[in-house]
Parts: sequence; C-alpha cells; structure tokens
Amino acid sequence: TQTEFDCDDVGIHTTIVMVTDTCGNSNTCSTVIEIVDDQAPTCVTVDITVSLDSNGEYDLDASEVDDGSSAACGGMVTLAVDPNEFDCSDIGDQLVTLTVSSSGGVSSTCTAEVTIQDNSPPTIVCPANMTLPCNSDLSDLTQFGMATASDNCDANVAITVNNIFDVNACNVGTVEREFTATDNEGNTATCMQLITIDPPTNPIVEADITWPTSPFDAGDCIADPANIDSGMPVVNTSNADCFNISISFFDVDPTPGTSGCFDTYERNWMVVDSCQLNGGTTGIFTFVQIINLNDSVGPTISGPADMTIILDPMTCDTFLNLPATISDCIGGFSGTNDSPFADSNATEDATGTYSAGATDVTITAIDTCGNESFYTYTVNVIDTSTVIFSCDKIIETMTSALVVPVPVEAAEIEIMTMCSDTVFDVSFSNMSPDIDTIYADCSFVGLTNYTVYLWSGNVVIDSCTNLLQILDGGGFCPNPLIGTISGLISTEDDRMVDDVVVDLMGSEFPAILTEEDGIFAFPAMPYGGSYEVVPVKDTDHLNGVSTLDLIEIQRHILGIQPLTSPYKLIAADVDNSGSITSLDLLELRKLILGVYEEFPNNTSWRMVDAAYNFIDPYNPFLYDIPEDYEIGLFNTSMDINFIGVKVGDVNNTAVANLYDQRIEARSASDFSFVVNDQKLKKGELSNIVFSAESMEKVDGYQYTLKIDRDKVEFVGFNPIDPTMDLNNVNLSHSDNGIIHISWNKLSDYGNELTQLFEIVVKPKSDVWVSDVASVLEKGIPAQAYFENEIQDLKIEFRNDEIVEEDIILYQNQPNPWLQSTDIKFYSPVSGDVILKVYDINGRVVHSRNMTSSIGLNKIELRKDDVGSASGILYYELISGNERLMEKMLLLR
Repeated sequence: TQTEFDCDDVGIHTTIVMVTDTCGNSNTCSTVIEIVDDQAPTCVTVDITVSLDSNGEYDLDASEVDDGSSAACGGMVTLAVDPNEFDCSDIGDQLVTLTVSSSGGVSSTCTAEVTIQDNSPPTIVCPANMTLPCNSDLSDLTQFGMATASDNCDANVAITVNNIFDVNACNVGTVEREFTATDNEGNTATCMQLITIDPPTNPIVEADITWPTSPFDAGDCIADPANIDSGMPVVNTSNADCFNISISFFDVDPTPGTSGCFDTYERNWMVVDSCQLNGGTTGIFTFVQIINLNDSVGPTISGPADMTIILDPMTCDTFLNLPATISDCIGGFSGTNDSPFADSNATEDATGTYSAGATDVTITAIDTCGNESFYTYTVNVIDTSTVIFSCDKIIETMTSALVVPVPVEAAEIEIMTMCSDTVFDVSFSNMSPDIDTIYADCSFVGLTNYTVYLWSGNVVIDSCTNLLQILDGGGFCPNPLIGTISGLISTEDDRMVDDVVVDLMGSEFPAILTEEDGIFAFPAMPYGGSYEVVPVKDTDHLNGVSTLDLIEIQRHILGIQPLTSPYKLIAADVDNSGSITSLDLLELRKLILGVYEEFPNNTSWRMVDAAYNFIDPYNPFLYDIPEDYEIGLFNTSMDINFIGVKVGDVNNTAVANLYDQRIEARSASDFSFVVNDQKLKKGELSNIVFSAESMEKVDGYQYTLKIDRDKVEFVGFNPIDPTMDLNNVNLSHSDNGIIHISWNKLSDYGNELTQLFEIVVKPKSDVWVSDVASVLEKGIPAQAYFENEIQDLKIEFRNDEIVEEDIILYQNQPNPWLQSTDIKFYSPVSGDVILKVYDINGRVVHSRNMTSSIGLNKIELRKDDVGSASGILYYELISGNERLMEKMLLLR
C-alpha cells in the first residue's frame, strides 16, 4: 500500500501487496518493512579553554567541546571525547577527538583544541610578626625567618621579598616584609610579616657625659673665638641601647666692647640624643664653659730672606726694595727697622740705598697689648769690582813658647777698588771673615805658604797667597816634621765614590785608586815642596742616567722646576759648555740611546773641591770650578776632600760604589704599550702600531724593543706621535732586531688611546705579533716616568677579534727573562687548565691549576715560582686532552 518512505518512516512497517492479472483477477499479501537511518551523523566542535583544579587535574566532558552535532534524521546521538583527563604536564594547547554516534550505530569524528591553563595561585605562609629592641641588627632580615610556598603544579615556587623600612635615625619604627610567591604560570600570592622595633629602654643620661674643662685658659690671642679648641664633650655610649648623638656649641661674649687683650667668653655646649626627643627637653643636655683669653703673643712678621747682592760698580751702591708685612689677631700694631740705609726707620719697610758690606736688619713689631716681636735678616752687598788685592811675604821669629802670633796686618795688604767707600774684611779663613790672626808653631819653621781672603759682606771675592817665613834663631823648635796628604771623595748626598784615580802631581808616588770608602791617602813625606791633587773618574758614562734625568733638565730649562744645587747644575751641563741648554738634552739622549758610548766633550764624573764656596749657587759657572787642589808649600798634614758629580745624573741615582745599591721608588702598577696581536702573513709588509691607553700624566719613557729577526725582516720605524721624531730612536742595531727608544713629554695629551709609533716588518712565515715584538730586559731599563713615581714598562698584546676553535699557546714575553715573564694563551671556552714548567731534565719545577676565560688569558710567572731552576725551561698548557708546549730561557 506504501511505496515511498522518508525520515518520518524510520521504524518497522507492514505493507500489503496486491497482484492483479490482465483478466482483472487480484490477490493480496502482506510483508514487514523496517526503515533504518544509516547516514553518518554530523560532528561539530568548538575550541575551549579550561583551568586545572587545585590538585592540578581536569576531567573533560564531551559535551564541553560539542557545538551541535546531530543525526541525519534528527534522532538521538551519543557523544564521547578522547583524551578526557588532563594534569599539569598537559598545560598548553591539546588536540582532542569527539566521536558522535547515531541510534543506527553509525558514527563520525572531529577534533577540537583544548587550552589547558593553570590559574590557581600558590599557597604562601609568612613568618610570624615580631617585636625587637632598637639595638637589633637589621642588616640581614633573613634572620627573622623566610616565607614558604607550595603550588599545584610547581614544585619550586619562586619567592621574592620587598622590605619596606619605616625607621628613624635611632632604628625605631617598623619594617614590613612583603613576600610574593610566583609559580611557573605567573600566578602569585602574597603575605606580610610586620617587624616592630621598640624605643630604647636604657637611654643616654647626663651622667654619661664628660664636659670639657671650665674655666678654660685659651692663652694666646685668637681673632675668632670659634677657632678656640677648648675640648669637646665626651659621651659614654657603652650602656645605652640606642643613641643618635649630635654635639654643637655657640659662643657668647658677656662683656662686649672690652679689650681684646684680656677677655672672657661663654661657650654654650648642647648634646642632643635624638632617640629621646619627644617634643620636650628629654634627650637635650646643656653646659656652659668659661673660656679666658690672654693675648701674650707678639705680632707675626713676614720679611725678606737673607740675601746676597752684587754691588753696582758704576754707582758703588745698590737700591733695594725690602718690604715686610706685620699681622696680629687683634689688629693694631706698629713696626720699625734699624737699618742705617733705610729710607725710614719708622716703618717695617727697610727699603733704601745700600753700600757694600753685610747689614743685619732687625724689624720690631709691637701690638696694642704691648707684645713685641722681632725679625732679623742680613743684606749682604758684595763689591766684586776689586782691581788689585795683593799681599807681601811675612817674616816672624819663633818664641820660647813654641808659637808666634801672625796678624793679618803683617801681610801688608793692598786693596784697590772702583768703589773707594767699600769696607772689606781680610781674613786667614775662607769660612769666616773674622780670623785676623793665625798662630804659627814649629811646623811653620822655614818657608811655608799662607793665604788671606778678601771678604765683601759675608762672601769671599778674592784671595792672595804668599810666603810665610818663621825664623828660629833661638833654636827653640825640634827637628822638622813629616806629614801626609789624604782626603775623601763623596757625592753631594754623602755616598762614597770608588774607582777614582787620584794623582799627586809633583811627587814620585803612583796614583791611588779609591775603594768603597772613597778615601785616598798618600804616604808620609817631609814638609816642603809644592803639589797638585788631581782626581779623575771617567768610566761607565751611563751610570745613573735615564730619561728621567732628561725630564728634570728640561723642566729646569723651561723654568718649571729649577735644579736645586750647584752640583746638580754641573751634572746637567752635559756638553761642558758652562751653561745648560737644549744641546745638553741632545747629548744626553744620544748617550741613553747608545749613539754615544761616552760624552764627547765631558768626563763621566767631575770632582769639585769640597771646600769651595760658590759665589752664586744658582750659577756655578760664573767662575772656574776648582776640580783639583794646589798645595803651594806643603807644611802640614792635609785632608783634601772632593764632591763627586756624576755628569748627566741630576736625581742622584748613580751607583757611587760597590755597596751603593740604589733602589728607585717603583709603583706597584705597570705602564703598558698596547699592541694589536694580529696574525701577520708571510711576505706581506705589515705595520705594528704601538699605542698607550693614556699619555696624559706620562712625563717620559725609555726601553729597548726586541724584534725577532728569525721570524721577520725589519723594514722601518715611523713616529706617529707629533712630539716624537727619529732623535728619540737609535736604529743603528735594527739589523740585529734591537731598537733603543727614549722620549719625554713636550706637550699635553688627552685621555684617549694614543698611537705613538709603528714598526714595519716583512714576515718570513705566518706569525703572530706577540711572537715577534718584546721588551729586551738587558737593554735600556724599561721604565715610564710620572710626576711622583716610576712604573715598569711592558707590552700588552690584545686581540678581541680572535675566533678559533682550538686552544692557542703563545711565546712568553719577555724572553729571555730575569725577574718575571707573561705566558698568554687563547681559549675558545671557559674551563680548567693546568700550566706545568719543566727544567731541561724533564723535572716539573712548577705546576699551577686555573680556570680559563673565553678569549685571551695571561699567566704571570716569576723566578721564585720555579725555585733554583734556570737556563732552558719548557712550559706546557694542558686543557682536557690538548697539550701544548713552548720553550723559554731564564737568566740568573
């Protein structure tokens, strides 16, 4: 009966079938038809985000990702999802499969993205709140506990703490410790610990204070009472819990307008403990100290120093400006002077026109309290215009007393000068103008020499020597005596000079060579005869000479820092010209650089008569410098001393004798030339630039540069520094790889890296710069000079661009070496390395473990590190399975 079916017919149906033939006959039968829905259902999903629970788990229901899945005929469907259980390991995006099944048993699947999140904050527990005394140490708050935390997914929760201090200077107040726990997902939880610090329970009291002495006698006059040091309150804080002490004072003059000579002040002291301040007077302690002033000190006088002036021979007098100043704390004073040449004696200014002679000028100052002060200086005006100073032979007769006085008048002195009013002194001594008589004993019998000295003021300007004949007609004296000639040769700073050849000209004695004590002594010989003592030392011209001497001589020439003694000035006259000029600098530098082996126009040492008084110590070349000693008539034993001056050495660093081991003050720091340690290619001309980090404070430097001629060919040297030229360099030994360099500053530098010079080489094979250039230890002492110190000079090789996969061991620098050497190596990684040093027999003489850094590393090896080993040594660097070895030479 029904021939068509749709979704509404799903189920079991009975259908009647009728059959009719052509004759119209029919028959029927029935059949059962089951209509089923066998089409696949529609699967639809939605992406969702879910959060794990406090246990770190989540159970997913299929309906959560279903977005309207259905059967074809609208029947019931069943849903299933896989996976459906998640934990902390699944945090992030997870893909799940939804299965949709119809009632007809047909199913379909689709996927959804489930984002698993952990949004549960950690659990945090703070330490308990605390109350502390004010003397508690709050520098380390961890002593008061730390917070603990846990989390559903994170086993190691990060905890941070923010400490909020709200305490005063006495440590009283609160500290809030805010702890924050943060898990891996950024979820946080906080808690707070409150620390309360209580005020002091045992504060400072007055009994803890020792006040300064009162009344206090300040003694002398003080212009500003605030400058009086009358003591300070002393506070004993040993018994106090907490304290914050401040001490102050103010002065009160209870009797204003009184004389400043005698006065009284009240010093009001206040000691405040701010830990006790509460708005009242608690914690404030006061004390009144009485200070008595009594001015018993005279004014301060600042006047001219002792002076020596050359008289003007055209006017026979000299105008001198001689101002002086007087000061006193009270303010009132008066001054006078007693100079007979002053324009006025009613003032402290002794300016006037002075005649030849020594004038002692005394300034007297009196203040308003009646206190006196005195200041005396000497004006020594020298008349050097003498035309004639002569003396005659003296004849005296010995007496029974075995001594006869010889007055200076017996010499019948004749003086002729351009200034007739000049008063001279004639003395038998060149040390004092007042020795007007000598006493001749039996050693003078016969003919001897005497010398008288012409003094103008307090300076010897001339001398006269003639015969002294003592007659012994009465036969009072015994037989003639014999005597010796000896002496001492020392430096200006009292160091004995050895190896000086001392010749006694006029005698038959051979020359004497001084030893370490600097003494020379000729054998005893009879009195009589004339001799000349001539000391000479002309060896080791480089002794004590360095670029530092160039610096000091240049400062003298420029007037920046004059040399301070006549002997240093003589040492600075390198070319023996009688003046100090840039030519002396040129000669000295040539000696330092090895261009000269000795001074061409001077000896290594000059010997100056120690008894010689320089007329002008600031110009010793004004008169001939006595470098020998003439004995007109030998009539008494004589000690003749000389001052040894090492030419070129103006800072007294020359070694004067075998035991004089001069030690220069060295800085603990080193001064380094910076060189880029690049790899040089065989046959390619290469420029090696030498730089310094800063030349701002460098006054000079010197050293000998060694170029390894086995590895490179030396082509040239080019100065880069504009203050440097080829006069600073000796290239005469460059064929042997030796370059001597000496430089001193002519202008200021900045702080930037300064390029100084470059050398041009042609490598014979591929080689690193650090294997080519080094400081020669046996060359010029490698030193850099600063205003107040000397630093050892080294070469620092740098290469920030090295990128290697293997470890590299470089040749040590310097090599050969005496005191220390640097061993450098490049490491591509940071790790443990071992340095071993072997002697020539393979015995380990030094071993050192260290951790290398990535890049260039440096190890300093000192001679003490290898014990007594010397000569050829081998050093090995061990890094993991790599072993590298180089050879070096230690000189002893």
